[in-house]
Amino acid sequence: MNERDRRGGSEARPASDEPLSIDEALERFATVVAQAATEKIESQIPALVARLESHGIDVIVLKGPVTRRRLYADDERRPVADIDLLVDPAAFRRAARVLGDAGYRRYDRHGHSDAFSRGPDDADVDLHLTLPYVTVSPRRAFAVFAAHRTTLDVAGSAVPALDRPAHVVHLAIHAAVNRFEDAQRSSTEWERGLASLGDDEIARAEAIAGSLGVGRIWDLARRALADGADRDALLAQRPTWEAVPRVWSMRGFITSGTPLRVKWRDVQRLVALQWADSTVNEWRAKRGAAPLATGSLRIAVEKLRRFVTVSTLGLARIAGIGRVDHPDTGATQ
Repeated sequence: MNERDRRGGSEARPASDEPLSIDEALERFATVVAQAATEKIESQIPALVARLESHGIDVIVLKGPVTRRRLYADDERRPVADIDLLVDPAAFRRAARVLGDAGYRRYDRHGHSDAFSRGPDDADVDLHLTLPYVTVSPRRAFAVFAAHRTTLDVAGSAVPALDRPAHVVHLAIHAAVNRFEDAQRSSTEWERGLASLGDDEIARAEAIAGSLGVGRIWDLARRALADGADRDALLAQRPTWEAVPRVWSMRGFITSGTPLRVKWRDVQRLVALQWADSTVNEWRAKRGAAPLATGSLRIAVEKLRRFVTVSTLGLARIAGIGRVDHPDTGATQ
């Protein structure tokens, strides 16, 4: 099977003297614009990788560029929105400082990654400590991924990337995060990725999933591809990998196999979100109260009062006292 066959794409259509329809012209224009934006983003990857490596930080390029080259034909549009980098967890804080020294500002964080921006002229960077759903420690997960590392040409430079089986495991995880929805590009790419592997590679991918503690996600993602798959039933079987302001989710998050370092980072994020001025004022607006001035003593007192109230109710519901509404099903737990 050649590289083009493995991508699942077709050869570019030959040129034709027939005039294009308006829809075809618009599609071609959109493809050109998306391609230019993607190339601009990808052109920044080699320098970022080199900067991190010059500080002794081990790094692997994830997602967009790897998926585009392996699973898409040359004439297919596959925009790349940001740059995803997995770094050695032992150097994660150092990597964040390196990005900061290069002018990047952290604007969001999750348990498994932090998001950085340097302004509209540069791509955002998603700096990964690990991946969602992975239950082994970040250091163990990086060791598994590092053992399945290869190189890929991006913007004329060889950059470190996951090999095909490990890449497809990542695609399965991404599809699960996006709820296996057909409308999501992640589901299409997961299906293409699995189809691009031979039997031996599928066996290796399954072993990698087991080493990362995502064998359950791998199985659910494969079952989601079956005709007539019951997506709701599959979704109900996913572990909770991130703390969100929903009691049912927090309960699942606490009891999940998510590593402690990732849990702690995610709880910090949740507390910061609950403490934000915008959250407090939204809470007040729902109760018919006027917003409070940012930075005032009143809003500090209101934050503390609200935080104690919400936390007490949340802990009571986690412990099983009171009603807990599940946002996906409307069921009460």
